Amino acid sequence: MMVNFRLIKKNSNLNYNSHAIAAGTRLDHSHRINTEFKIGFDKSIEVPGTTNSSTQALTDFNKYENLSALGKFYYGQTNSIGQIVLGYRFNDRKYTNNGQSYRDVKQNQLSATFFYRIAPKTRILLQASTEKFGYYDQSTSNGLIFNQSSDNNTFLTGIEWKATAKSTGIFKIGYQDKIYDDSRFNDISGLSYLLDMIWKPNTYTSIKLGASRQTTESAILNEGGFLTASYSLDVSHKITPRTIITAQYNISNDEIVSISSRTDKSNSIRLSLNHSLRNWLNISLSYKYQEKKSNVDIYNFKSNIIGLTLETSF
Repeated sequence: MMVNFRLIKKNSNLNYNSHAIAAGTRLDHSHRINTEFKIGFDKSIEVPGTTNSSTQALTDFNKYENLSALGKFYYGQTNSIGQIVLGYRFNDRKYTNNGQSYRDVKQNQLSATFFYRIAPKTRILLQASTEKFGYYDQSTSNGLIFNQSSDNNTFLTGIEWKATAKSTGIFKIGYQDKIYDDSRFNDISGLSYLLDMIWKPNTYTSIKLGASRQTTESAILNEGGFLTASYSLDVSHKITPRTIITAQYNISNDEIVSISSRTDKSNSIRLSLNHSLRNWLNISLSYKYQEKKSNVDIYNFKSNIIGLTLETSF
C-alpha cells in the first residue's frame, strides 16, 4: 500500500494525496505449470502536461479511480528451452471531476508470448496481444460526443538477456494496429518497440535505459489517439544500506494527427532521495521539473513539483 502527498506552492487548491493498494500471489502447480494473480486499486490524480489536453484553464487536478487485475499462466520455467506465457490484464478507470467522464474506460487485454532459449542467458521471443478499449457509452441524441472505443493489436519479436550479473534486459519490436469502432476516428498503425534494460556497474549503482513507441489514448473530447515515442534514463546509487539517491530523465514525442496537426515534445528531470525507516516503511523526498513544447501555444507547459511519499508494505 502507498500513500502520496504533494504540496503545490502557488495554488493550494492543487494540493492532493493519493492512495494505492495492491495484492498478488504466485502459485507453483507443478514443475512446468505456474500461475500469477494481482489485483489493485488506485485513487489518484493525472499529472498535468502528461496528456494531449491543455492545462491553461486548470484549477483542479483531474482525479480518477482505477481498479486493475492481472492473471498469468506459465508453461515451462525461465530456464527451460521453451516457455509459453499467457496473460490477461484488466483496468477500469473512472474520472471523478472536471467533466472528464467521457474518458471513463474499461481495458481488457489478452496476450501470448513464446520464449525460446538460444544461449544459457539469452532467449528470443514472439508475442501477440489484443486489447479492447471499451469507453462507457457517452453518445447523445444529437451525436455531439463520439465514443472512442477501439481494438489495439500488437505483434512483436525480440530478445531477452541476462548476460552477466551486471546486465539484464528485454527488447521487443514489431507492428501495432489500432482500429476504432467509430469511423470518424482515424485508425493508427505502424512500428512498435519496447526496451527495458538494467546495467549494474557495481553493487551500489544501477542504470536503467528505457524506450518505447506505442499508441496513447486522447484526453480531448472527440479526438482520437496518437503515437508516442519515449526514452528514459534512470540512475540510482545506494549511499547507505538504507538510503538511495535517484536521478531520472525522460523525453517523449507525440505525433498527434488532428485539425491542428500538432507536434508535442516533452522532457522531465526528477531527483529523489529514498530512505528506509523500517523494513516495512519508506520515506521519499523528490523534485521534478517538467516541460512540454508544442507548435500550438495553448499546449505549452512547465512545472516544478516537490513531492513527499510514504510507502508501507505488509
